[in-house]
Amino acid sequence: MLVVGGKLRERGGFSQGPDAGIAAYGTDITSDDSVHIAGDAPPPVYVPNHKYEELSNQQLVQVVLPYASTIRTMEKNSRAAESAASDQNRLLRIAATKRGDMAEKRRLWEEDSTRSEASADALKNAFNEKYRAEGQELRMELGRRLHHGGIALPPTPSGMKLIALDYGILGGIQPLTDAANYLEQLCHLLPKT
Repeated sequence: MLVVGGKLRERGGFSQGPDAGIAAYGTDITSDDSVHIAGDAPPPVYVPNHKYEELSNQQLVQVVLPYASTIRTMEKNSRAAESAASDQNRLLRIAATKRGDMAEKRRLWEEDSTRSEASADALKNAFNEKYRAEGQELRMELGRRLHHGGIALPPTPSGMKLIALDYGILGGIQPLTDAANYLEQLCHLLPKT
């Protein structure tokens, strides 16, 4: 179960009506900004350290752009390695099917699934440990500067939160690329002073 915007999502649907904020087993969803797996602990609260406040806009942009490139490349490289390994495994499964060895095909399928999950977990852990806090700090500083300059923040991709930065969840097609693109979009809105 996934809680999105105070509504429980289960099997592709959103709960509606007066009980939309009550998850299974009576779990109350108290915030319209909540996104977490029902039953899991909520994500840790982010505490900013304000390390970018003293930079000029141009200096901040020169920090954000390499950061965005780094997380985008990290995701791209991880996906490329995962795709290559999955393609190799698929060829082995095809060969096992042609030989009629369904036990081997099943073993290869399970091996591929386990490796794929481990790869996704490794990417998520690397991002959360090394890059997430900085991304949150950069987005917050960019948002602060745009707000003080009277510039409205653009909507996030698909109108949703950036779950990679907000919650450390790498869901969707390209969550790190979405975050990188959004940070770059904020940079382009900054005054050039």
